[in-house]
Amino acid sequence: MRRKVAWLAMGVALTLPTPGLARRKKEAKKETNNIKDAIHHYEQGYRLFTLGKLVEAIEEYHAALKLDPDEAYWHRDLAEALMGKHDRQGATQEYDLASMYSPHDDGLRARYEELAGPKPDAELKGPNPLALLAMPKTPVSDGGDVVPPKGIEMPEPPYPEETRRAQLQGVTVLLVIVGIDGKASQVSVLKSLGFGLDQNAIDAVRTWKFKPAIKKGVPVPMRVTVEVTFRLFR
Repeated sequence: MRRKVAWLAMGVALTLPTPGLARRKKEAKKETNNIKDAIHHYEQGYRLFTLGKLVEAIEEYHAALKLDPDEAYWHRDLAEALMGKHDRQGATQEYDLASMYSPHDDGLRARYEELAGPKPDAELKGPNPLALLAMPKTPVSDGGDVVPPKGIEMPEPPYPEETRRAQLQGVTVLLVIVGIDGKASQVSVLKSLGFGLDQNAIDAVRTWKFKPAIKKGVPVPMRVTVEVTFRLFR
């Protein structure tokens, strides 16, 4: 009888949640909610920006960044909204933060250097990475009679657990130059997902191996867009 009671007592003890586990679950739920709230503010900001409501867009971008301050491309979009209000100093600061949080994005650094430079506002090229990326030493073919590059080795980027819990999925679109050596360089984000996925996509694509573009039988560098997909279920 004592043995039976002991086993029952042990069974009850095993089913009780530990304080540490309960705390971790609560923190994970809070983190997931913060991610969803941040995305909501950012999407509202983007919508307002496209409608030309810059003041309201800036407020929403600030709200999103308050919840997740290290989102490089949210800083970028805030910067462009600030430029719409002729706040070049504020935009320069936001691009500086963006390039710090995504140091491998060549387009962000190029835009920061442009804003921080001596050119007057009327001569700025704008945020288009195609216009801002430094040209390679050899000409880049953007199409025409060229066989485009083809991926050979394309390992998937890591998918952070917190973004899975928030059910964040989608496509990050990158602009890259595939060199004659089959390696990607001068990478910039055209379409962002946020929460570390863009940086993971950049880091992954820099390790990819391509068959280079061919023009008249000769390998040539080529500027292409690359889509990196993050799915909850594969």
